[in-house]
Amino acid sequence: MTDKIPDFYKQAVYHAFHGVIDIRYPNMRGAHNNVLFVKTNEGDYTTKFISHDMALKNSAAARLMSAHGIPVPETRIFNCNGTWIERYPLIPGKTLHEQIRIGMPEEQIRRAYEDILTHFVAMENIPISRFVVAAKTREVHNMAYENVKATNGTVMATVMRPLAYLANCGRSRNTALLHSDITPKNVIVDENGRLVSFLDLDGVTLCNRSYAFAVMADKWRELGFNPTELYDKYEIMAGKPLNRGRINAMLNAVHFMKTMMYHTSKLRGK
Repeated sequence: MTDKIPDFYKQAVYHAFHGVIDIRYPNMRGAHNNVLFVKTNEGDYTTKFISHDMALKNSAAARLMSAHGIPVPETRIFNCNGTWIERYPLIPGKTLHEQIRIGMPEEQIRRAYEDILTHFVAMENIPISRFVVAAKTREVHNMAYENVKATNGTVMATVMRPLAYLANCGRSRNTALLHSDITPKNVIVDENGRLVSFLDLDGVTLCNRSYAFAVMADKWRELGFNPTELYDKYEIMAGKPLNRGRINAMLNAVHFMKTMMYHTSKLRGK
């Protein structure tokens, strides 16, 4: 149903697709409220409304990650009178967040994270010299600014950008093209907990390994697991140590920042 969907979103969808049958919001909307599911005569799609800069960056990231065996959506981008659209075929399955809510067993949750870690290691091996795109959001602090501005406003975004920049400073060998927002809401899994695809390519940026790992470990901890388990598994898979002290410090800082942004976005919505 197209009820309550802004008219300019509808117009952009009809511009980007042929034979539209239905347009609807996902049952669980993200913070930006900019994702739609579109049913057409040619199939079902996910559509996301984003900035031109982010659209270019996401498209380049998707091609590069896919070429290195990372399961990500096959995106295409469109421009409709200045409104930029990212679209890809609807990915079968549920998010890990949805599966957990309906009772996914602990064993399968752990299996999902083993798959996530496997691909996290693979991301680190992608040559960043191949990530060539004229987009500011290829850097994690600029991506953070754009995302926070959309949900929490310019003031909060201005505060968060230098914090994200400082959190990602470090040795160049620890910088990689990583998904910097790996959470249960941003991965699709099958009924057995096997990873099907990562979602939300906005989070794919050049960032510090410890920062991206801390975001992932924060959600692991929220699920009631010990982050040390995650560290141990990664080090076995990657064959190299993590800076656990830095990750633990970042983990707590990331959790605090996300909690603060959640509450300020709620206040803005009132």
